[in-house]
Amino acid sequence: MSIANVVIGVPTASTIAAAAVVKQNKTTPEMLLNIQKSLDEFKEKVAEMDEEMRTVKLENTLLKNKIHELTTFSSTAKSSSSRSHKGGFFGYGTADEF
Repeated sequence: MSIANVVIGVPTASTIAAAAVVKQNKTTPEMLLNIQKSLDEFKEKVAEMDEEMRTVKLENTLLKNKIHELTTFSSTAKSSSSRSHKGGFFGYGTADEF
């Protein structure tokens, strides 16, 4: 670029184009860096959510098993207590059974 093209305070088409290229070249890496940071944060959040989902599934399985255990025990206890029901207070026949 010659001195004739550079006039202080009066931009020419070529200086505007050169400034636009410099600005574009500067902002593109910044934009890519921001996109990469956002992607990394997203991956971390997905990994956290995946871990939480596995934990919830495990807790759900444990709760289902406990409910099944309690309902099975409850129905077994009801059937055995109905067969050996002794009348009296809370299934006890005499005071010495307390």
